Formats: sequence, structure tokens, C-alpha cells
Amino acid sequence: MIRHIILLTFALLLSACVDKPLPAKGAEALIYPEEHSFNIDVKRHGLTATQSRVEAIITDFLPAAPDTDWVISYRTLREQKIAKKAEQQLNQAGVSPRRIKRQQLPSQANDIVIKIKQYHLITENCSAYQINTNTVKTGCFVETLRMKQIASPSRLAAQS
Repeated sequence: MIRHIILLTFALLLSACVDKPLPAKGAEALIYPEEHSFNIDVKRHGLTATQSRVEAIITDFLPAAPDTDWVISYRTLREQKIAKKAEQQLNQAGVSPRRIKRQQLPSQANDIVIKIKQYHLITENCSAYQINTNTVKTGCFVETLRMKQIASPSRLAAQS
């Protein structure tokens, strides 16, 4: 019986030394949409130069995240061929057809307008662990690395 009382007292003394657990907040991330718009006039460059310019713009943004939206607008039927080739280039690169929109807008100011909308993710920098300080967020490194591996950052954002 005395043995049990001594063990119970010892356990009580040890539990008094235990610090309270740190609240796990995880890492913070900022997700923002980035939109690019390219206005191209066929009259200034000619058809072949315009076609190569459109291909170069698309190549600069590939490979893109799966949630990247592509809108290719053209004014007349003359530019429709360039828009179709751009759509084929995106399809061959593996872009989902539902993410590509090709449309004719006779009222737009430029001959061809390419709009690209993609989401970017910025994660916080985790501070290094220091002895005798409780300022480190629990799991910050793991959460940050997990968020950087997400293929479609727009899925993390709250849709309004």
C-alpha cells in the first residue's frame, strides 16, 4: 500500500512538470488568381508571324496547372484558323478541353485576344526551431510542403 502511495505521489509530481501542449495552428497560405491578357493584331504582324506569336505565348505558359483557364477570342473568320490551331496546341499539350474556350467576338478591338487565368500559391516561411522558445508552429514544415504539392491550388480557395 505504501508502495502505491509513493508511486502515485511520484506520478503526481511528474505531471506537475509537464508543460501545456502547444496549439497546432498549421501553416498559412495565400492563394490568388493571376490573369494574363495578350492582344494581338494580325494587320501589324501578318498571319504567319501572328501564328508563331500565339504559339510562343502558349509555349511560355506550358506546362500549366490543371485548373488554368484559357480563353481565345478572335474577331473575324480569318483569325479563326489561328484560334483553332492554338486550341489544338493546347489539346496536344494535355490541357483539358473544358478548360479551353474559343469564341468569336466581332466587337473586340484586337484581332486575337488570349486570356490565361491561373492560380498561384504562396506559403509562409517556417522559422527554425530554437531551444527554450515556444514560437514554432507545430507542423509548419509538413503543412507547407503538403500545400506545395497540390496540383490545383484553386481547390484550396473558397469559391464565392
